[in-house]
Amino acid sequence: MFAHGVTCLPTVSPGCPQCHLGVRGVPCLWWPCHPCGGTSVPTVTPLWWHLCDPVTPVVAPVWPQEEVRGGAGVARGVWPGPGVALASPVPAHFCHRWAPLPQSHCGQGTGSTERGWELHLELTGSHWEPLSTMKLPPSSRLVLLPVAAGLALLALRTQHPRSPPGTTVPPSPAPRPSNATVPPRPPRHPLQPPYPYPYRFLLNHPDKCRERTPFLVLLVVTAPADLAARDAVRRTWGNESAVPGLNMLRLFLLGVHPAFSAELRPVLQEEDKLHGDLLQQDFLDTYNNLTLKTLMGLEWVSRFCPNATYVMKADHDVFLNLEFLAGKLLRPLRTNFLTGYVYRWTGPLRNPAYKWFVPHEVYPNDTYPPYCGGPGYVLSGDLARRVFAVAQTLPAINMEDAFVGICLHALGVAVTDPPAGTFTMYRLDYDKCRFSRLVMVHHYGPKELLRVWPHFRDVPVECP
Repeated sequence: MFAHGVTCLPTVSPGCPQCHLGVRGVPCLWWPCHPCGGTSVPTVTPLWWHLCDPVTPVVAPVWPQEEVRGGAGVARGVWPGPGVALASPVPAHFCHRWAPLPQSHCGQGTGSTERGWELHLELTGSHWEPLSTMKLPPSSRLVLLPVAAGLALLALRTQHPRSPPGTTVPPSPAPRPSNATVPPRPPRHPLQPPYPYPYRFLLNHPDKCRERTPFLVLLVVTAPADLAARDAVRRTWGNESAVPGLNMLRLFLLGVHPAFSAELRPVLQEEDKLHGDLLQQDFLDTYNNLTLKTLMGLEWVSRFCPNATYVMKADHDVFLNLEFLAGKLLRPLRTNFLTGYVYRWTGPLRNPAYKWFVPHEVYPNDTYPPYCGGPGYVLSGDLARRVFAVAQTLPAINMEDAFVGICLHALGVAVTDPPAGTFTMYRLDYDKCRFSRLVMVHHYGPKELLRVWPHFRDVPVECP
């Protein structure tokens, strides 16, 4: 069990890339460097901590960040080993060793000479075992003064755990021989989404399918602050009554805003109270966590709407023609079916300067299995459930669409090519005749959707 934190004070050179705070076992945190061309100190306290473990995680301080800002947070859960329950504030700076992060973790590509620092804490058996003793800077020693009392109390509770009434404390495991070695668990790369992990639904609608069986569950990916985009989707292609005779259920997928979750929480609650279509879990809403959003949607379908005939995942900045999709591509009914814009013989980008950077530690192969582009793809309900199930057994990667392809490969299911040109990954100028014969066009924002949709829906046009 480790407590990890990173202090990142990079020197920023022109170009102003993102400074990366790598934390193993939790969603990655990014903030923009500022100002470009000079020494930058973030405007928020640059120390972040989490209690985490890739297999048996302790529920760490729940984001938003202000709950961990200032060096303290709350851990609620059960520690492995003796089963000591913790439900009280835990100092953020539990540590026995300061370790400098590699140069690649901070100031990547900026020429920075500064490095981040990682704090380690290990819990072994029924006691705290220091990893090493290192002399800390005076400022750090002052910060760690409250830790001694916390460690002492925790040690007492660990040695004398209290059991709930009516329960039996299992016997302690036999002592391990002194010469026994345990193979180290490979650390999670900061870009690898933490999964599987018991994320909690902060907004949920478990009863949506109790009295209905949707033909299509539409899962739309948005960020917490994208109120205008969600409103445009509801008024255009995401309107549940837009296609006569199509039993469609619309839901928006959200994580937690990295900086303004407390401010957005009441706004989202009010929006959800009005529309009843938001799903949110307690992971950070970042680009590298898009995989977690899709898995959240597939989890919801598997748990709360397993009888759905089809599931479609779509970005909010697309134009969708669901009438063409339902009438031309989804009938007759199919199983083990996934279609969209198919990518074959593509591979991970290894240059950290790219938005789609995937290091060898996250995905070692040179090519991805065939997959469908993330802006929009549709899969049969049975396959949605199977993809979610197999995802629990595979190491997740930070490219959401490619990871779905990896899941299909593990299941032995091939993607299905759609009719040519029906899924367009680039922008096309609106033309009703052209758009009436396709499923998706990428790069249509809220204003453009609201401008073209009335014409697409209501204006009769003779097409050749």
